[in-house]
Amino acid sequence: MKKRFSIIGIVFISLFIIFMTGCPTAPEEEKKNGNNDSTTSEVVLDSIYISKEPNKTNYEYNATLDLTGLEVKARYSDKTEKVITEWTSNPKTGAKLTTSGFVNIVISYQTKTATFRIRVSEKPIITADQYYWGTWQRMDNGQTYIIEEKDVFLFEDEKATNTYKIISSSQNELKVSTLGIFKKQSDAVMITGAIPYLRKGGSNLSYTMKLVGFEDTVATNYENSIVGRAAKTDYII
Repeated sequence: MKKRFSIIGIVFISLFIIFMTGCPTAPEEEKKNGNNDSTTSEVVLDSIYISKEPNKTNYEYNATLDLTGLEVKARYSDKTEKVITEWTSNPKTGAKLTTSGFVNIVISYQTKTATFRIRVSEKPIITADQYYWGTWQRMDNGQTYIIEEKDVFLFEDEKATNTYKIISSSQNELKVSTLGIFKKQSDAVMITGAIPYLRKGGSNLSYTMKLVGFEDTVATNYENSIVGRAAKTDYII
C-alpha cells in the first residue's frame, strides 16, 4: 500500500514540475504578446505636413519670400498632432525669388520635411524709353554710343567694343550698368554726371550747342543770320 502511494506521489510531483517549467512568466508573456511597456510608452515623430499655406503664394520676380500665415503640424506615433513653429525653410524667409514659374518651398523639422509651391512671375524685360533710342556722342571725348531697347553699345572705329545693360528707365532718367544715370535735358541732350551727350542728328540744335560750349556767331551785314559757331569758354552747365 505504501509503495502504491509513493508511486502516485512521484507522478504528481513530476507533473507539477513539468507544468511549472512549461508556463511562461508574466513579463515573458507580455513580451510575447507585444505588451512591453518600454516600447508602447515611447512617442516618436512620424511626419509633418502643411496645415495652412502662407498668406502669399504669388510673387513678382525678384520679390522676397514671405511665409507669414504658414502653419505646420507634426504627426506622432500615438496618432496625436500639434502645431510646430521651430521649422526651417528652403529658400529661407526673406530670400530673393529669382526663379520664374512654380517654386518648391521645403519645410524641415527634425528629420521630417513637407513641401508646398509658390508661383513667381517671369523676369521683366527692361527697355529704354523711346526718347533714348538712337546714336549719342559723348562730348568730352567724342565717343559714340548707340542706345537700343535693351542695351547700350560703345562704338569705336565703327565697331561695337563694349555692351552695357539697361537697368531701369523712365521718361526723365536712364540707368545703365557701369555708365551710370543719364538725365534728359532736351530733345537732343542728356547728361550723366557733368558730361553731356549729344544726339546725332537730334533736334533743338541751338540749345544743344550752347550746352556743350558753343555759341552762335552772327554776321554783321546780315541781321540775325547765323554764319558759323564759335567755341565759348564761359558757359555753365
